Amino acid sequence: MIKIKVKPLLIISLIFGIAIALISFYKEDAKSILDQNVLATVNGNEITKENLEEEFQSLPTEYQQRFKYNKEDLLDSLIIQELLYQQAKELGLEVKDKNQTKIKDAYAQEVVKYITKDIKVSQAEVAELYSDNPKLKKTEYQDLAQKLEAYLINQKKDLAIRDYLYNLKSKAKIIKNQKWLKAEKNKELEHPITALLKNGKPTVLDLGSSSCVPCKMMKPIFAELEEEYQDQANIILADIAIEQDVAYKYQIKVIPTQIFFDKKGQEVWRHEGFLAKEKIVEKLVELGVKKND
Repeated sequence: MIKIKVKPLLIISLIFGIAIALISFYKEDAKSILDQNVLATVNGNEITKENLEEEFQSLPTEYQQRFKYNKEDLLDSLIIQELLYQQAKELGLEVKDKNQTKIKDAYAQEVVKYITKDIKVSQAEVAELYSDNPKLKKTEYQDLAQKLEAYLINQKKDLAIRDYLYNLKSKAKIIKNQKWLKAEKNKELEHPITALLKNGKPTVLDLGSSSCVPCKMMKPIFAELEEEYQDQANIILADIAIEQDVAYKYQIKVIPTQIFFDKKGQEVWRHEGFLAKEKIVEKLVELGVKKND
């Protein structure tokens, strides 16, 4: 089992996940019709197709793959960026270099610093985390204390940012271009894996890598499963280096990861790490799958 290392980007990458988590809280006016070049307005400020394309092109190639079939999540992150930029102006926050290319990113980072500047954890909280996790006791407390403190601080920062953004968005007027959103959702349906999830068969999807040892161990298992269940279920083995968008969509943190979907394409169970064939078959049976005759 291998944890995926995420390369650090600017603040825009930090808020990708938060954008997804808070999508349902947008105060959108679906009846408003925007100009075709305007993808969204945030308290009257426009986010255009050019803004979105500029942000997309600024991402490393591996991150661009995440949005190959649908850029809605990228638009959501730009909406949050705009909210943070507006808040920075309202709070009177400033940045040192006002001539930098990603000026709104810089202002957004200042707001994040403002939100999280007073966050601390006590030694009692660190000790409690250590005592509540038996697996940690294999290592001496003093050897882990600093890492546990950093973990708790990051956890508190994440919650603080989410709460702050929720409050901002609950007061904001956000309008999104519904015609563009519909077109993006139609593009997503073109993805081969998305299409399979809609064919009425249960699915097991394994996301791994060609350089990962436990991932390589899954390959012959899935080859056997595909032969045994090809008419009854979708058996999919995917490489995250190629299917970056799928790995992002399903928030893959560890490889290999196996995700099971029912006949309606709804996720019902997932597992991280190597998974024996017997366990996969057991789950397929639970989903009503039988072997080919």
